[in-house]
This record gives sequence, C-alpha cells and structure tokens, in this order.
Amino acid sequence: MSMAWLIPFDVSVFFVLVVLLRSQFPSYVNYATMFVGVWVFIISVSRLGFYETYVPSHLTYGIMYLTLFVFVLTTYCLRAYERKRPESPAQRRPARELDLSRVCYSPLILIALATSALLATYLPDALSILATGGFSSVRHNVLYSETSTYTSSSLVLLKWAINPLILAEFLIASTAIVLKKTPRSKAGPVFLLILCCCNLAMYTLIFAGRWLLMEAMLSLAVLLFHQYGLRLWELMRRNKAITVVGVLAVVAILSISGDRTIGETDVLTSIYVYFAGTVDMLNVLISDPSHSQLGNVLFGAYTLDGLLSPFYVVANWLLGTHIPIAITEINAVSSAMVNISPTLHMNNNCTYVYGVLRDFGAAGLLIGPAFLAVVCQKIHSYYERSGSDYGLMLYTYMVVILFFMIIEWMFGRVNVVYTGIFLYMLMRFCCVGGGLAKGAVPAPRRRPVPGPHLNPGRLNG
Repeated sequence: MSMAWLIPFDVSVFFVLVVLLRSQFPSYVNYATMFVGVWVFIISVSRLGFYETYVPSHLTYGIMYLTLFVFVLTTYCLRAYERKRPESPAQRRPARELDLSRVCYSPLILIALATSALLATYLPDALSILATGGFSSVRHNVLYSETSTYTSSSLVLLKWAINPLILAEFLIASTAIVLKKTPRSKAGPVFLLILCCCNLAMYTLIFAGRWLLMEAMLSLAVLLFHQYGLRLWELMRRNKAITVVGVLAVVAILSISGDRTIGETDVLTSIYVYFAGTVDMLNVLISDPSHSQLGNVLFGAYTLDGLLSPFYVVANWLLGTHIPIAITEINAVSSAMVNISPTLHMNNNCTYVYGVLRDFGAAGLLIGPAFLAVVCQKIHSYYERSGSDYGLMLYTYMVVILFFMIIEWMFGRVNVVYTGIFLYMLMRFCCVGGGLAKGAVPAPRRRPVPGPHLNPGRLNG
C-alpha cells in the first residue's frame, strides 16, 4: 500500500536539515546536504511502491531517519568546533608538494602500461565467454569459483590491487585535465587518461561489472560540477575529450545493465531496483532478524574491514590462522535473493544501515553514522585547510562513496579504502617535496573562468 501521503513529511525534514547544515557551511551545496538529499529521495520514492514493490514498514523508515539525524547532528557539531578552533600558519599554507603541476607522469604511465599488460592476459577468456553468452555469462564466470576460468588469487589481485590502482590514476589524469594543471605539452596527462580508459574498458569486460565505471564517472561528474557548476555548454566546450569519455561510459553502463537484467526486467526497472530497492531489501532483513543474523554482532570488525582484510588474508596464509573476514559474513546474508514485489527480487544492496546493525547491534545506529560523519568531515577539513590537489581528488572520491552508502557500507570494501591509499602513494612518489618532480614543469598561470563554480562553498565550502 502506497504511503505517498507521507512524502510532504519527507520534504519538510529535508528542508529543516538543509537549513541546519547551511548554518555551518558557506553554501547550501555541500557533501552533507547531498547525502541528506539522496537519503530522503530514496525514502520518498520507496513509499510510492513503483513496480508493485512492497512498501517498507514504519520501523524501517524510523531507523533510516535515525541514522540520518545522527549523521547531520554529528556533522553540525564537528563543523561548529572546526570553525571555532584557531588555525595554525601550517594549516593555512597550501600543500604544494601534492600539487598536480609538480607531477612527473612517466612513472604513472609506466604503471598504467603494466596494468594494461596484466589485464590483457585475462581478456581473451572474457571475450570468448562474452561472444557466446553475453555479460551475464561473464559475470557468472567471475562469481562462481566452481566454474570460473580464473584462480581465486588472480581475482583477489584484480579486485584488491588493480581496481583501486586504475581508479586512482584515472582521478589524477582527469583532475589534471579538468583543472588545466598539465605540463606544457599536455601529452602526459592525456596519454595517461587514454590508458586509464583502456584499463577501465578491459576491467569492465573481464568482470562484466558496472561498479568501477560508475565510480569513475561519478567522480568525474563531481569534479566537473565543482569546477563549472551548471554551465554545461562551457563544460563541454572546454572538455571535449572528457565529455566523450563520459558519454561512452554511460552507454557502456546501460548496455551491461540491459544484458544482465533478470528475466523480462527492463533497464529502467533494473536501475530502480538497484538504487531505490535498497530500502525494500533493508526492510526484509529488519523484519526477519533470524534470517539476517542481526543477533550475530561482529563487534566493529566490518567498519574497517576494507583496510584490514588484506592483512587478515596474509596472516591466514602465512601463519595458518583463521581470522574471519567480516564482509564474507555480511555477504553470506545479503547475497541471498529476496522478493521485494510479487515479480521482482534482488540481493546485496541493503544500504549501509544493515552493515552497522551487524557490526554493533542497535548501538550501530548511533556509532555507524557518527563514524561516517567524522571521516567525511576530516577529509573535507583537510581539503579546506590545505587547498591541495590531492585533497580535492580525495574529497571528490569521498562524495562519490557517500552517495553509494545507499548501497552498502563502502568502507568494508578493500578497493574503496585502497583507492585513497594508492592515490596518496602515487601523488607522493611522483612528486618531490616542495619542488618539482624530475621531468615535471610548472603549469602556466591561467586566468580562472568566472562563474558561480568559483564559489568556495559549492562543494568545497
């Protein structure tokens, strides 16, 4: 039964929270209001029962709103504290050693070429399966080890190392081009971007996945909005290559989605289920605690699982220990298909709320969103105070990950955490202290394009 009559309540909550956050940010547009907007939007859409989906219970909506309020209030308090805390001269000084104009692109290009060579060894098997069975068969080959043509170690290498490495290099190349912080020849970042796009394409073909493409394209969208705002014509005129890359990626995502749909489900229905259906799946898990194992608390293991899982795997292999990986406990439940309507079913996507409930029990509804708010504010504060290009790239990726919290607890993914780590390592090792890296030249001073995008409160305020 539709709960459309409660949508005015959702809209009222949205405006109240946005006004509250505006008192601590220079602009209405910032990462926190984006999160509030996405959260309230999927709540409102799920109330309408599109495609005959079951409408979640009031308990589910209450839990989602509680986590949202905790996130907003924690952000508000942290911002208020940051604004009152005095800045030291070191904090005000831009972190020039992590500036894109100081990057030497030769090692980045060599790393990208090595990545291409590695991916090329897996590509023939993927193309062979794709030609006979489509993207669904390729995906089945990756997910099910009993029939997979890949070893488990090779899949771990691709997911945990190659995936974040591709995305980190893509962020560096695209940011340098969008910000016009390129060497005089421009060949370095442009060639790096071409290699990254090729690696993105090969990785997508090997896994028949959309995730890496969506991360890359949303990162690019956030970066372009940060630089140009809504001046779309100017954006396309100044970034023709970037625009072409974005269009091709969107086409690829829709093509894969169309081929991987279950039964007679169309692409639009699949997109709706993938995002708005997360509330319905959370409702199923909350309504059946025995099936969802809500009583089997992980005691915080899942919160930092994306950082610690590689160490657990190495320890288990070298020492013969049996340290459990928390995300496998989560996937054991979320990977099972559940019905969200008489004809639709889904798995995996159950919002980050299920993860924090499994991690800390009921206390996770307070600990999880508060921890998320602290991480986001720390990254935002670093970028705001340092003004470094690395800070901008890290902040851009943080906004994307914050959006994907409607899918799951993203810090439980190794590739998400290590994208930030690889990004720092690449920037650090391809730059030299306060001077130029060997082979790099300072970017010429360019007059900034006037417009609302220069408002420091747009996404970096």
